[in-house]
Parts: sequence; structure tokens; C-alpha cells
Amino acid sequence: MTLKKLFYYLLIIPVGLVLISLGLFWMTVHPQKINSGETPKKYKLAYENVSLTSFDGTKLTGWYLPAKKPTNKAILMLHGYPMDKGDLLPTATLFEINFNILLVDLRGMGQSGGTMATFGVKEQKDLKFAVNFLESKGNTGVGVFGYSEGGSIGLLAASQDKRIHAVAEYGAFADLPGLVQNQYKKLGILDKPMARLITFWEWLFFGSLPNPVQAAEKITAHVLAIHNQGDEVVPFAQAQELQAALSKNSSAEFYFPAGGSHSEPPLDFEIKTNNFFKTHLK
Repeated sequence: MTLKKLFYYLLIIPVGLVLISLGLFWMTVHPQKINSGETPKKYKLAYENVSLTSFDGTKLTGWYLPAKKPTNKAILMLHGYPMDKGDLLPTATLFEINFNILLVDLRGMGQSGGTMATFGVKEQKDLKFAVNFLESKGNTGVGVFGYSEGGSIGLLAASQDKRIHAVAEYGAFADLPGLVQNQYKKLGILDKPMARLITFWEWLFFGSLPNPVQAAEKITAHVLAIHNQGDEVVPFAQAQELQAALSKNSSAEFYFPAGGSHSEPPLDFEIKTNNFFKTHLK
């Protein structure tokens, strides 16, 4: 083998890795729009269709569910990746007994506009307009419940918007590079380079990286963090990072059951979350 051929072979590996990482990034931020088929009518819930216009003109769709009993307290519910707002309707049926509920499709998912999901970079800004809507309905106490990515977005938003008085999250990620590296751990020694490349594309296209663990350090609102220790999608180590970041927040609570997968929250998580909001959303 000549030196020239050897050089070409050695060049193929890094170039191929860069191109593959770009393709994987592009597919990830363009998730297939899922329709869960769940609707408030199916659960016999009164509701109002909602359309919000965010900071960049993106249209966000949602449902506003008035509480069984009149109240000025509301919970904004955020689904995970790559689902839609209907995915959280079973949980909403418990919450709406005591709170007004706003379920929103995140940008790039469900029926909302936007061509790309940004994993919190733009979504945290979208939440300002969701809170604006809740205030326009007379709600003075606003909480956020987020599932997986939705939980991370809730933490990011709460660090910036003091109108969010309480955040409950299940399975949130703490840092994107670590999450991506776990996703590609089967690549062995290439998992870290792949994670760095994919997060580089995130930074290049969106101008920054979402950093929930850094945001958590600034949160003064009440926080309930729930995470299965056996979570295979968002490793438990990410929950421990968030716990450390929230250590100075005396209003932070943690529930970390042993075992369990990412897609199977603890059986009592809804009751614990509902009680959390009843106690702290005043």
C-alpha cells in the first residue's frame, strides 16, 4: 500500500464520521410528526382549541382544559420527544380536577409549526407565550409539568421566567452531549466523538446548546424531579447532575425509584406530582 492510498484511507474515517453525524443530527431535529389519536373528547373533558404565535412567528397548537372547580391556578404540560400533546391526556385527567390545564405541541411536533425540534434552545422561549396565554385566562399561579425533553424545557424556562412557580419533571436530561453519547454508546470508542459532532451541529444551527443543569442552578421555584434509576434513555447519572445543581434550592424534591425504564414512569408519579402542585402552586 502506497503512502497516498494510506492517507486516503485515513481521511475516509473522519470525513465519514462527520457526514454521518450531520445526517443523524438532521434526522433527529426533523422528527416524524406523531399523532397519538388522543383527544379531550375521548376523556369527556371540556376544552378549548388554542393557537399561539411564538417569538419567531412559529404557530403552536394546544388545548386549554378548565378545571372541574373554578381556580386561578394552571399547569402547562409538555410532552416528550417525539410525541404530541395527546400523549399526556391521561395524566391531565388527574390534574384538571384541581387546576386549569394547557397542553401544547412542542415546535416541530404534533400539530405545531416549525420545521425543527431544537431540544430546548427555542422551546424555552416558546413557553413565555404559553404563560402569557395562561395569564390572559386569569391564572396567577402557573406550574409546568414536563415529560422527558418536556421536563428539561420546563427547567430551562423556569430559570428565566419567574412567573413559573413550580416545576415537576419526569426523566429530564441534564446535558445534551451526555444524552447523545449514551444514545450511541454501542459505537464504543466512537461514542464520544459522535456526541461531540452532533452537538456541534446543534450549536452551529441553533446558536447554542440547551443546558438544563446550568439552568437548574438558577431556579428558585419549587421543583420535583422524578427519575427511574434504571432509565436506559436518559441515564440516572443525568438526574444526579440535576440533583447536584439544585442542591442550593431548599424547595427542590427528588424521587428516584430503583429500576424502571424511561417509558414506564413509577405507578405513583401522577399522585406525587398532583400533590406537589396542590402543595406548592398557590
